[in-house]
Amino acid sequence: MKRIAVLLLLVFLGCGRQEDMGQQPRIDNTPMSPAGKSVKAEHPAWRNSICNEIADQRVSILMDQEQVRAAWGEPQKVIVVERPGVKQEIWLWYGDPFFPRKIVFEFKRAMEIHDPQ
Repeated sequence: MKRIAVLLLLVFLGCGRQEDMGQQPRIDNTPMSPAGKSVKAEHPAWRNSICNEIADQRVSILMDQEQVRAAWGEPQKVIVVERPGVKQEIWLWYGDPFFPRKIVFEFKRAMEIHDPQ
């Protein structure tokens, strides 16, 4: 319940992506790396900063599942946890069997990122 309140607060304060809320996307003047430009060519609606992160194989909070797949590839395991009012998907990548990468999604957005690498 606390996570829902935080997510709603972020959206109402303007931290959510404007294009997801039916508004005009804000102008993103972030300089693009050559690899970021390649990502942007495939996904013109994504912000420049997101494209740069994906090109560097980095993920960030509130990325959607498509963006995470573009950065890290398909997860090796997906665990679905359903609680009243919240459905979580936990995605795992086992580059290191003792310390896997993990992302917890709520409402199809990355809410927790664990990357021991």
